[in-house]
Amino acid sequence: MIFIIVALLIAIVSVIIGYNMMAPNDNGLGTAPTSTNSPASATNTPTDTANNVSSTSSPSNSASKNGYSKMTISGVTCVYPSTFNSNPTAGNQKLNLTDALGGATMTVSQEGKSGAPSDLMRDYARQTGGEVSYSRAGDDWYAVTVTTDDTVYHRKCVLKNGIAVYYDFSYSSMTSTAQKYTEYIDYMDSNFK
Repeated sequence: MIFIIVALLIAIVSVIIGYNMMAPNDNGLGTAPTSTNSPASATNTPTDTANNVSSTSSPSNSASKNGYSKMTISGVTCVYPSTFNSNPTAGNQKLNLTDALGGATMTVSQEGKSGAPSDLMRDYARQTGGEVSYSRAGDDWYAVTVTTDDTVYHRKCVLKNGIAVYYDFSYSSMTSTAQKYTEYIDYMDSNFK
């Protein structure tokens, strides 16, 4: 009888210890990319520079659905290909991904921005250079695609409460996966809100 009670106590303690060792936002699925510089572990430190805005909410990742994982930053939902590899983030990046098959890169970032979406879109296109092949803007968002030489740059940005959350996606137009990347962008744009 004592043996059974001791075994139960050991099992309960093991479960408690195992639970406390899990990551704070670990959903147990492990499908969303993570990096050593995880956005979920970022601290919220107030700053007064426009390019270093602290998160108003920590990004949260969820399991993949239809080949895409989902992340929420400051109330903006971003889906991204679950097959892309995660890389360390820098600066205001919340996610940094690459596709090993076709070489595409994708970052999701957040920064303080103000201004009309159409003006911000034109500024991005001007800074990127090249030819604008697609551009749309609404009251609180814009999307633009710019091609320079053989590289395609796409940005979708949502503005909320003085904070811009955007993703940048770039790839070579010469890659055999260019059409697939266009499909990714179409899907991500329609779900980035």
